[in-house]
Amino acid sequence: MPTLLLDTNFFRNFVEQEAFFDRANAHLATRYRGISPREMSLFVSPFSFLEYLGITIEPPELPLGMVGDRPITTLEAAMDLAVRVFNHAYAYFDGHLRLSNAHIAETLRHREAYVRRQAKGHWDIATSRYSRPENRAILIHCLAIEFVQKLPLKRNQATTYHPWLWLDAAKRISEGMDVCMFRTIQWRWSNENRHQRIKQFGKDLVNRLYKAMGVRLHDDLVDAELVHYTTFGKIAGGPLVPVDSYTCDPCQKIKDRIGVFYAGLTKTIGEVNLVIERNPGTWDFTFPAPCTGTIAFFDATGYLIEGPLNVLDLVTRSDARHVS
Repeated sequence: MPTLLLDTNFFRNFVEQEAFFDRANAHLATRYRGISPREMSLFVSPFSFLEYLGITIEPPELPLGMVGDRPITTLEAAMDLAVRVFNHAYAYFDGHLRLSNAHIAETLRHREAYVRRQAKGHWDIATSRYSRPENRAILIHCLAIEFVQKLPLKRNQATTYHPWLWLDAAKRISEGMDVCMFRTIQWRWSNENRHQRIKQFGKDLVNRLYKAMGVRLHDDLVDAELVHYTTFGKIAGGPLVPVDSYTCDPCQKIKDRIGVFYAGLTKTIGEVNLVIERNPGTWDFTFPAPCTGTIAFFDATGYLIEGPLNVLDLVTRSDARHVS
């Protein structure tokens, strides 16, 4: 069963624009010949779902003194801070009226009026994951985890805090919860030695990659998930499965982000598993290796621009090889 991720712009155009649907669906019918939409795992990511519905949420304010100025020197201290921030953020998002089941259901009814008849089956499949009240926790969990990863910290705090987040992500993933790691891998990239990168790879390439990874603090949620799921894979009731992603975003920017993310993610997974191996009995999980997928780029009218491209091909080409 193929797993398809449709980012916000692709999904909106696909279900609401007849010409876009006809062209893009012809591609899907050819690529997945003999597989009906009902046999596909067709989904929009949590943040794509919220963006599609037009639901925006301001991040919570942290209580005064929760972070403080003191260095974080142990994993235990990092864990304590991350847990407190997560619980605070989770309670905030869980109690937000815009994220209530009633508001989500009302907004879905409004959006459904724009869905073309021929795309209704795809719309039902892609939105059912979040339209069920019992799955609302997925949205709250993802928003809280994102907030925890974006916590602004001093360098002497972040250098211990983020490695704890990598361990925590491995634990959550082992328990069957998807964790988008783009923000914490972005932190890693931005704090590695820039001068050494320039010396090794040249200023032009390094500047292009830094620009590609320059996602906004309170925006670009969807782009982060697109790169994560395409590169790492998705939990589907068991092991990770590869994701075939569809986007209308600029090709080069996303390809650069995938290259940087893959390099940082594989380093991180190796380091986390080494820590677990050296501390037998402390943790009973490991970080799974990425289950890489594909990505296809479309224009705003439904024509295929490039792809489907295999992530492993992207990260081993000469322009992606230089981000390790």
